[in-house]
Amino acid sequence: MNVIKLTNAPNTRDLGGMPTADGRHIAHNRLIRSGALNKITNEDYQLLLDKYNLVTVVDMRTDTEIQSSPDKIDQRVSFFHNPILDRRTLGVTFDKATDMFSMLVAGAELLRENNATSSQYMVANYTKFVQNEFCLNAFHNFLKILLDTPNGAVLWHCTAGKDRAGTSALLLEMLLGVDRQVAVKDYLDSNICYQQFNEYMLKRLQEQGADSFAIEQAEGFLIVKQQYIDIVLSEIDAAGGIEAFAKSKLQLTDDDIQQLRQLYLD
Repeated sequence: MNVIKLTNAPNTRDLGGMPTADGRHIAHNRLIRSGALNKITNEDYQLLLDKYNLVTVVDMRTDTEIQSSPDKIDQRVSFFHNPILDRRTLGVTFDKATDMFSMLVAGAELLRENNATSSQYMVANYTKFVQNEFCLNAFHNFLKILLDTPNGAVLWHCTAGKDRAGTSALLLEMLLGVDRQVAVKDYLDSNICYQQFNEYMLKRLQEQGADSFAIEQAEGFLIVKQQYIDIVLSEIDAAGGIEAFAKSKLQLTDDDIQQLRQLYLD
């Protein structure tokens, strides 16, 4: 796990160095997964520009999320808004929350009102990732942006960088030839990156008097689970493998897949 140390963005990682089945590896300073960049410092941003040659940022959040917490970037990079879920697809109203704590509180209350759990909510979203046309088209757009970036680093993110950005990373890694278990480990490593933050958020909820239901649901929002990514992997297997999935569900061609490997593998 190649973590890029940024202020208030603990899940920022360079995928460079990840091995592929044919003996190659993902090129360094080309593919960066992250959480939102709304709280990074000027020094963090300069680090991304200078050390990692950042040229493109892909924001996978909803309109509302971006409006409340815009990235701290400028015209030195190309910016693409490519939401994986729109508000209609998301099916919730608490994306109006202005920070993570407010989102956790609002989310838990919404689940309580609907007699649901955060696990059920996450399972529903991951199912949409691989079955909903809006989501599949967004993944297609993301990969096309990569195909149009012959040089420099592309950074993609959602809010925490674990679900929408994490699924994007897994699909890309597997397309590039990274072993399934290695890609899954990279997905699950978000829990390591966010361990201290998650412990802090749950403690804060307890201090604010949240009951056991609210705390349990909050934890479900904060972590990734094998159960969630297995939904994606099952769809990949049902399609006949990652290349067949990319061609049938993401509308990529054989040439697109080969070009991705030429661009991002050493």
